[in-house]
Amino acid sequence: MANIASKNENAKLSWTDAVNELVSDLTNDTTIDVPASFKDFVLDIWRLSFPQPKLFDIWHVGFICDELDRALDEGQNFVCVLPRGHWKSTLLGHGYTIWQLMRTKANSKSLLYASYNHDMVRYHVRTMKDEIRANPILSNEWFTRDLARGADNSIRYQTADGGIVRVEMAGVTQFKRGLHTNAGMVVDDILKDANSPIDPGELPKIKDLFFRALMPIPNPGTPTVVVGTPMAPGDLLATLIGDDKFNSVVLPAFDPVPGRHVLAPEIRDKEWLEAYKKSNRSSFASEYMLQPHFGTDGYFTDEEIEKCEDDSLKIYRRTLDHVEDLTEDYEWVVAGYDVGKRRHPAHLSIFGKRKTDGHIIQLYHEFIRGMSYQAQVDILNQVATNFQIDKGFIDNTDRALEERGLQTDNEQGLSEQENTERIRHLRGLNRKWDLMHFTRRAKNNMATKFEHYVVSEKLHLIPDAVQKEQILVVNRDLYAAETPNGHGDSFWSIGLACLAADKLEGPASYTGVGDAQVFSGKFAEKQDPISDHVAYNEDMPEDEELTAALGNIYAKSVEMYGEESL
Repeated sequence: MANIASKNENAKLSWTDAVNELVSDLTNDTTIDVPASFKDFVLDIWRLSFPQPKLFDIWHVGFICDELDRALDEGQNFVCVLPRGHWKSTLLGHGYTIWQLMRTKANSKSLLYASYNHDMVRYHVRTMKDEIRANPILSNEWFTRDLARGADNSIRYQTADGGIVRVEMAGVTQFKRGLHTNAGMVVDDILKDANSPIDPGELPKIKDLFFRALMPIPNPGTPTVVVGTPMAPGDLLATLIGDDKFNSVVLPAFDPVPGRHVLAPEIRDKEWLEAYKKSNRSSFASEYMLQPHFGTDGYFTDEEIEKCEDDSLKIYRRTLDHVEDLTEDYEWVVAGYDVGKRRHPAHLSIFGKRKTDGHIIQLYHEFIRGMSYQAQVDILNQVATNFQIDKGFIDNTDRALEERGLQTDNEQGLSEQENTERIRHLRGLNRKWDLMHFTRRAKNNMATKFEHYVVSEKLHLIPDAVQKEQILVVNRDLYAAETPNGHGDSFWSIGLACLAADKLEGPASYTGVGDAQVFSGKFAEKQDPISDHVAYNEDMPEDEELTAALGNIYAKSVEMYGEESL
C-alpha cells in the first residue's frame, strides 16, 4: 500500500487509477526465476545459506550437480553414496528438495522426504528450514509466508508466485498410505548410518518397503533421489546402483575417479584421512571408502568370496546318482550341514577335490527350510549315497537331530561319538556323517580351514547371492547377525565341509594356525573321544582349563606316536 501511495503521489495518479493498480498488484503474481539446472541453483542461490559459500566451488559439488542434471535430463532417478561429512544431505537432500519444489509446474507442490525413522526426517526438515531462513533470496524473495510458523520441523510456505510448497515427511515404516506427491521424493539415510547401524535383519524389509510402498508415492514421471551409507552387500543402495532406472554416483574419499587421489581435500585432506584410517580402520572403510558397514568387520570380504565364485561350475542335482561321474573327476567328496531350526534355514554344502589340479569344487549347495528333522536326515542320507560322500560333518550344537523328549547326551554321559551312534540308531543317519558340537575352538578351527582354502585360491563356489550373503554376515568374532535369509548358515556348512576335507588330506595338507590349534588341544583332530579328560572349555577356571588342555595334548600324542613312545 505504501508503494502504491508513493507511486500515486509521484505520478499524480487519479484515485481510480490508484485503485486499479492496487487490484492489479494483488491479482498478478510475481514470477520467480528458478534456475534451469540444479548446478546453477546450488552455485547462485543455495550456497548463500552457509557461512562459507566459496566452499561450494570444490570439485565434487560441481561433479555431483552435473550428474544429477544429466540424470534428470535423461528421465532417470538418482542415487549417490558419499563419505561422511561430504554434504550428501546438504546438497542432494536439502538443496535438491527446495529446487525441485520450486521448479515443479503446479500451484500446490509437494515432495516426500523419507528417512529411516521420524526422528531422522524431522532433523533433516528442521535443518532445511534453518537453511531457508539463513538464505536472503529464499527467505525474502521466494518464500513470502511461513504457513507452519512456530513449527521448526515442518515446511509449508506460500511462495511469491502465489503457490504453496510443502514437504511431506516419512519414516520408512511409518508413513501415510495413499499419499502422492507431484514433485517427487528424496530418500536420505534410509538404512541409518555407520554411527548408528541398522539391525541387519531389517535390510530386506526396508528394500521391500522402498519398492512396494515408497516408490509408488511420487506421481509417474517425477524423480526420486536417494542418498545414504551402504550397510551390507546386496542392500538397497547396492540394488539401486545396479538399477538401469537410476543414475548412480559413488565417490570414496580416496581415488574417487581416475587422476584424483583425494575427493575433497578442502573438507578432509590426505593427512587427516590417513590418520583416521590408522586409528579406526573398520570405521574408515565404511564411512570414507564406502564399503558396506557389515562387510568391514566380516571374517571374509565381499571381494574374497566373489573371487571364489565360479560361474563355469557344473551344478549337480541331489536326487540323481552321480557316482560314476564324480569318481572319474574327483579324488574324494566331502560335505557340511548346518541343521535347520525353527527360525533359520538349514544349509548343505558338498565339495569334491578335482583330480586335475587339486582344487576344492562346490558340487552342490541348498538352503532347506521348513523341514522336520527326520526329513533333513532323509536328505542327508540321500546325498551321502548319490554323491558317494567320503566324509561329512553336521552341526549338532543344539541337539536338533535328537528325538524330542529324550534325555540329552550330557544327562546320559555320552561322548560325541556315542551320541552320533545314538542318532544313527534313532533316525537311521548314514555312517559317512559325524555330528559335531560347536565350541569356540571348534568354530575357530573350521573358520581357519575355510580361510586356508579361500586364501590359497583353491576353493570354487557356485555363484549364489544368498550363499554369499550368509558367508559375509559372520564377523571376525565368528558371530553371525540375524537376517531373514539365515544366521550365517552357509559359512558354517562350508566350514564343516572344509574341515572334513582337511581330515581326508591329513595333517600334512598345510601347516598353519589350524594345525597348531589341533596339536595344542584347541580342537581334536578326530571327533572320536580321545581321552577321559573333560573337554576343553572357554569358560573353565584356569586350573581346570590347563588340566583339560594337557589331557588333550597327552591324548593327541598317544594317537600320533603310540603310548609306548611317551
